[in-house]
Amino acid sequence: MLAQLGLHAISMDSVVNDSGRRLIENLHGTSWNAIWAGFQALRKNYPAFDTPNRRPLRVVIMGHGAVGSLAVDAALKYGDEELSRDFLARGISGVLVEVIGRNITANYGALREVLREADMLVDATFRSNPTQYIIPNELVGVLPAHAVIVDITADPYIEGAEMTQVKGIEGIPSGNLDEYEFRSDHPAFDQLPPAVQVQHRRRTISCYSWPGLKPVECMQRYGQQLAPMFRALAKVPYQALSPESADYLERALYRGTLRHYELNL
Repeated sequence: MLAQLGLHAISMDSVVNDSGRRLIENLHGTSWNAIWAGFQALRKNYPAFDTPNRRPLRVVIMGHGAVGSLAVDAALKYGDEELSRDFLARGISGVLVEVIGRNITANYGALREVLREADMLVDATFRSNPTQYIIPNELVGVLPAHAVIVDITADPYIEGAEMTQVKGIEGIPSGNLDEYEFRSDHPAFDQLPPAVQVQHRRRTISCYSWPGLKPVECMQRYGQQLAPMFRALAKVPYQALSPESADYLERALYRGTLRHYELNL
């Protein structure tokens, strides 16, 4: 349809450099905003959150790619550098972060031990098989009652003749910018597809677009990334964008074009 309309389309997510790294992204806003929201929710669930004599908080992060790595940095600072400095000055215990991969998530015995002590469970995974849960609902019940689940990836449930995509953690709802926090008694849990087990519930944080939680900062970042690309497009016609260009921005922009997409179907 885009081609028939004569539109010169560029997919922002497909603008990548020669190494395949996206040049228009806000992964920092994704991880930091999600972790910030998670700690705001934990504060409601855990009365000792800001008391000097509490034990260190334990955050378990699944996934250690770019989003997971940023989530580690954010979790160590409560997703809020000002709050982190305040707690440090007041002598309040910090955060212990555990990053787990498939060697732990595939071993339910070891996973139970990890989850039993977690105050926050974070899904920052990229799954090769989106039809399989990483954490079945049975194991959600192992988390302490006050624990919070932070769904950074925010993959939706997709139903066909059967479930063709599920979330990494079974039995949690999907949120958006209007509503991203779900108490364990929220009706959204009961509105999930019938095949999804929801017996065990924890307060959940989920949003399909985490950067938008702080829109001004998000747009400033995108603006900084897009400005040189608009300058590049002002110099060369859309149809002249080429993977052989001497300009790396022109090569990156080409990879986002409809022409490149069609050639690589």
